[in-house]
Amino acid sequence: MADVYGGKMLGVLVGSRRRDGARVTLKAFSGQLPGYPEGAMGSWFLHGWAAPLAGLTHHDGEYQATLLETHALTRAIGECEPGRREDVKALKEQRRALSNGLLARIRASYDLSDQGLTLDSVYAPCPVPGGAGDCAAAKLVLAAKKQGVEPEGMCEWWAFSDTPKGGGRRAGRVYSACGRCQRLLPAMLGEACQEPLSERRLRAMLAETPRWLEPHIVPHARIDEWAA
Repeated sequence: MADVYGGKMLGVLVGSRRRDGARVTLKAFSGQLPGYPEGAMGSWFLHGWAAPLAGLTHHDGEYQATLLETHALTRAIGECEPGRREDVKALKEQRRALSNGLLARIRASYDLSDQGLTLDSVYAPCPVPGGAGDCAAAKLVLAAKKQGVEPEGMCEWWAFSDTPKGGGRRAGRVYSACGRCQRLLPAMLGEACQEPLSERRLRAMLAETPRWLEPHIVPHARIDEWAA
């Protein structure tokens, strides 16, 4: 499992299961985990952690097949003889169409757990911003809805290491929802978002797993060490 280069937003949702009232704690990481070697494709999945909203990811054959096609077109563009501008233009248009088509299918595959609700409808009339639906908070809300959990509190914090100079995020600090989630979460919940739990309150609620809330103690830990 990959180390988390440059830090990672983690989140937790606490609530009770509707069918029996049992206490439930859900956990999620933002985006995907980085891969080895650094820069390689990572993973959207980790056992015990909330799954991504996207139903189509680079783990799927459809994605891989399209990626191979775009790579082949890129090679063909590079091999075109000088002066064959029309051929290069046609190949670039074909590559752009493939990439845009894949992006549209990925966006349409996001499960917002509400019939008729899509990323396009949530952000309309504006374009869907990059990374929408990939934050830890969105994963937690979807997991809670699918597992029949009534949310009582949710919180996100930056873990493992500070962002590079100027990035503004410090390891171990709790942060409010980003601008993308402030638009998406109310639509997924069907109601106004609650304020995130304070760090002190969250520490008390999760006293049995204090390492979750003390990433500054293990700033270079591997996320798989937290998977239990």
